[in-house]
Amino acid sequence: MNYFLLFVMILSVFSETPLSSSNPDLYGPCSKEFKCGNVSAGFPFWGGEDQRPPECGHPGLQLQCEDNHAAILEILSVRYRVLDIKKETKILKIAREDYKGGICRHNIQNTNLDATLFVSAPGYVNITLLYDCPVDLPALKNFSCGFHGFNSSKNFIHPEVFHGPMFCSASASVLVHVPSPTVEAIEQSLKDGFEIKWKVDDERCPKCLKSNGSCGIDPGNKTVCHCQEPGSSLEGCPVFPLPPGASQPPQPPSNANKRGPKNTINLENAMNTCEKYLYSFGVRWLTTYFSQ
Repeated sequence: MNYFLLFVMILSVFSETPLSSSNPDLYGPCSKEFKCGNVSAGFPFWGGEDQRPPECGHPGLQLQCEDNHAAILEILSVRYRVLDIKKETKILKIAREDYKGGICRHNIQNTNLDATLFVSAPGYVNITLLYDCPVDLPALKNFSCGFHGFNSSKNFIHPEVFHGPMFCSASASVLVHVPSPTVEAIEQSLKDGFEIKWKVDDERCPKCLKSNGSCGIDPGNKTVCHCQEPGSSLEGCPVFPLPPGASQPPQPPSNANKRGPKNTINLENAMNTCEKYLYSFGVRWLTTYFSQ
């Protein structure tokens, strides 16, 4: 029997399992929080100088810190100031960076959200700003812009997303929270920002944090748990015996009606431990095999 071939086959089986996708080198970096001004964020966000590397968050949730106080998130090439992050409800409050000085802009862009990653919160509506129109539109509210190249008076507010023929020089769809689309209310709403909800599947993260791990993202954008020691599962870090003299943390009350064994075995952790021993044994065996 060719034992060398058998050993290679065993190692290939273990190497294909995702149970050891945890990276101890990322445990520390992914334990850090992004901090900028009044905004702080952990998983699934990443970014910041020497803070959270790309492996610690979703690719579409990169945060930047400008002037040490302004947290910036870019969505489909549009820059937004991050005003608040509510991790419990997955709510992100953001404001258009380009409209913080008013609705008269040279570079006109729509407020488009990545539908695979975000959904707008209830209570917000899309309106359309029409710039430099060739004729008056009496049915719409008018506003003036005095910058070069645009007709200063023929700019209008359409109270919803405009799907008609584009006869104006430019238009922008923006998300606002206003009872009536007046110029003043729209400008204030753009400064106050709007809320969106992110849709990253991070259900594994609480279990990971409870096991003293730190959450990250694998190449398939799935949550992975990084631990101080290698060989952990995707959902949590292994629990090691307490050293002599250490106190046992309080345990939750047992359920008398719960059936099943008192002690359950974490099969994933057992397989990872087996994998490490097999790998160590294999290295020693190969060394002996080729030294003969």
